[in-house]
Order: sequence, then structure tokens, then C-alpha cells
Amino acid sequence: MTEWDQYGFHIVGYFSKVGGKRRAQMTTMWPVSSLYPPYQRNGYGKLLIELSYELSKIEEKLGSPEKPLSDLGLLSYRSYWSQTILEILLDVKGHDGNPPSITINEICEQTSIRKEDVVSTLQYPPAGTVLQRPVHHHFTVRRVG
Repeated sequence: MTEWDQYGFHIVGYFSKVGGKRRAQMTTMWPVSSLYPPYQRNGYGKLLIELSYELSKIEEKLGSPEKPLSDLGLLSYRSYWSQTILEILLDVKGHDGNPPSITINEICEQTSIRKEDVVSTLQYPPAGTVLQRPVHHHFTVRRVG
């Protein structure tokens, strides 16, 4: 990714994507995802993360960054995962008078986020995150085989 100014183009950051096999499920890993320090905290990291997941959706594969992540990397991914999962949960509708419900697998299919990342995000939301549930919403996360 580059940024342009009066001096020309400057490399802001990059990610590389490779395929891999994990427990008989194709996953996409981004072993290198990096932003150069002068461009951090300007929204570019979120854009690169979102781009990588959109590519995974096109390929119909689950994706995840290679771990371990740096502290800033983990914070960035957890922020993206939390926002994306919350958007999915807020769109869930109930059927035939039943309360809204969604499975972890359904969240994974809609977001291309790996199951382990969805579960860890739901268990350990980022510090400073406050999730308020409107009174008229009741979410049930059910475990499927």
C-alpha cells in the first residue's frame, strides 16, 4: 500500500498471503503484515486487515494472521474482529417468533475469520471495549458439533 503526496509515492505497509492446510481445512495465512512506523495509527492497518479478509471471502476461505502477533498487531486484529463480529450479531434476525441466534460457524462463514479468532474475540474483547446490548436484542451463540 502506498500514500501519495507532493514528493510522490511512499510505501505505507504491506501484507503477503499464502495458503496452508490446517486440520483438513484450507486457511489463508498472512505471514507478513506490516505498517511502517510513521504511518501507524492512521487507519491504514485496519484497511490492510479488511482487504485481506475481503480477499479471503472472494476465495471462500477462512483467514488469519500468522501468530504470534506483536502487541500492536493483536490490538489491531482484535479491534477489527470485534467490530466485524458485532456488526454480524446486530444483523441477526429471529425466525418464527424465536429469538435471534447464530452459530460460531455461521459467523466464520460470513466474515472469513477463523473459528479460533472468533472464539477468542468473544471470550476476551479488547481492553476498553464496552458491549451494550439493546433491551430488544437477545443473542444466543450455540455450539455446533
